[in-house]
Amino acid sequence: MSKRKKKTNTEFRKEIIPNITNQRIFAAITDWILGGIICSLPAVLFFCMISKSDQYLTSFYNFQAIGVSRLTTVIILIISILLTFGYYVVIPWKIYPGQTLGKHFFHLKIVHLNGTPLTFKDYFLREFIILNLIEGSATYTSNYFRVLITTLSNINVDGYFSIFWNIATLASIFLLFWKPRHLAIHDYLTHSTVVSVGKELQNA
Repeated sequence: MSKRKKKTNTEFRKEIIPNITNQRIFAAITDWILGGIICSLPAVLFFCMISKSDQYLTSFYNFQAIGVSRLTTVIILIISILLTFGYYVVIPWKIYPGQTLGKHFFHLKIVHLNGTPLTFKDYFLREFIILNLIEGSATYTSNYFRVLITTLSNINVDGYFSIFWNIATLASIFLLFWKPRHLAIHDYLTHSTVVSVGKELQNA
């Protein structure tokens, strides 16, 4: 048997260096802004056409306030959620592998802890479910889910979601910047991390 053994996942983890510089912060802010603008655009345009005024869409609750039916409001929210899926899942899965637009602009990449690319399932869980429904304060697009649940249930869940999301996001920030492994909650749950482009391990 060759003395040179195949590296285990544990050995790979020692070589992965998570990026915890300002790049990651700026990338997250960029995704928060761009994701919010792109995914809200259809709703904003629809609101302008329906309201026929200079009034701005400051909340999805504004739709029902101007007489838009609950069904129409739900459809608009679902469209925004589908765009959120495209932004956070399809783009890093198919367009810029491992990168949302924010990460692409700041030369970062999401990889598994063993350096391999994420799968569609990984992106769906990490970027769509965990970031939007658990660490909701980390994304603007989480608002669509919150308003959709409130609209469908007729129960105002805003306060509960805000408290939970703030706690989860702060905990994630603490884990990322002050714990030795530098992994946020979404990193831990999907065995992934963010590295500088070119720093991911090659499967040679």
